[in-house]
Amino acid sequence: GRSEDTLSLEREALGDLAVLSRFKKLESISVRNNAITSTSMRIGDMRQVKSVYLENNALETLDKGVTQCRLLELLSLKNNKLISTPKGFATMFRLKTLDLSHNLFETIDEKAIESLVSLTSLDLSHNKLVNFPQRLGRLNKLQSLNYSHNQLTLLPQNCFKGCGELFTVRIDHNLLTTKGVEAGRLDSVQSLEVLHLDFN
Repeated sequence: GRSEDTLSLEREALGDLAVLSRFKKLESISVRNNAITSTSMRIGDMRQVKSVYLENNALETLDKGVTQCRLLELLSLKNNKLISTPKGFATMFRLKTLDLSHNLFETIDEKAIESLVSLTSLDLSHNKLVNFPQRLGRLNKLQSLNYSHNQLTLLPQNCFKGCGELFTVRIDHNLLTTKGVEAGRLDSVQSLEVLHLDFN
């Protein structure tokens, strides 16, 4: 978009997003590499926002303000301190790219994930996840999934059924056994072109 539609405040030592309150028509917000601990409701006030980059901050929770951005297509929360799935995902019907990598997740709220019906790319790598979302198969537009560097031991039965466009799956660096992989029936995903299973 045009430069006035984009706000980049990187490496500014921001602790919150109060500074955003005067920008109403932004389409892209980048506040990477700050010290943000809370998103407050400020982003939710900006109805035009399509992409939000909150990478490399100190977020422990994500306020529902971000999930109220109905036009949001890209949300990157990489490298924060998140431990629970943000509430409000159920209303993010347009979200295509979600990066939750390098956080502290041990579980993922399945209902929250399954409601992301437009999702094409999901990155949950480098967390502490021990379970795999059984309802992931309901994301029929998903093309790329990164679940590497977690603590998976087993894939749920037919967990990719319904993912007819999935072509890249990374589940390397987990604790999967042969039986744990076979249950997932990856062989039934006809569209799959790239599969990483190393270091299990």
